[in-house]
Amino acid sequence: MGFGRDIVPFAYRNEEGDLVGYDVACAYDMARSLNVKLVFVPVAYHKLEEDVKQGIMDLWAGGVYVVESRMLWGAFSQAYYHSPMALMVPSSRVPEFMDMDEILSRPNLAIAVFDNPVTKALARNLFPQAKQVVVPDYGHLPTAKGWDAALWTLEQAGVWASGHPGYTAVRPKHMGAMITFAYLMHKDSGRMRQLVNHWLDNRQAEGFLARQRAYWIEGAVAGGVRSR
Repeated sequence: MGFGRDIVPFAYRNEEGDLVGYDVACAYDMARSLNVKLVFVPVAYHKLEEDVKQGIMDLWAGGVYVVESRMLWGAFSQAYYHSPMALMVPSSRVPEFMDMDEILSRPNLAIAVFDNPVTKALARNLFPQAKQVVVPDYGHLPTAKGWDAALWTLEQAGVWASGHPGYTAVRPKHMGAMITFAYLMHKDSGRMRQLVNHWLDNRQAEGFLARQRAYWIEGAVAGGVRSR
């Protein structure tokens, strides 16, 4: 399984250095269901397409967004989560970011994004006139200079803000964008896709996915980043 680094609450390292998160817990269960050994492979976004095509990973997980550009070379499982987009802002500036119309009218707006082509494209679509401040990941965000707000999905922004005092997750009025999460595989991996979708259907019916969402996503937003 390929995974992106520091993608809370889906795949990230806890304080002990262990890989944890919603998609990590699901991957262990999926591997047990398929009776296969699980190996985690860190993803380099700039070579993701090449790695998927060459079979470096069987599937990519960890908060993967379903976007049209990835459909050209990959195949997605059925969706397992949906989230609106949101902003992470300094808490003292929350009133400035409550409405998209007002945000878009701001001169010299600077939006921070981590170094991922999909996230950068989303930022361009939502804030076409804004300057982009690119950071390696959002762990570097508090020390980055010259940004007004950072873009992520609402749940991811909420978990991030819960672990960074002085910052707040905001869902601006009229923002509109909704993100779908799914697992990404090789375009010709029909059998693998069937197995993953079958696992998703079964585990949804059994309540396993709901329990993982309650713990890793909803629980993390309320109580901070989970450590196990």
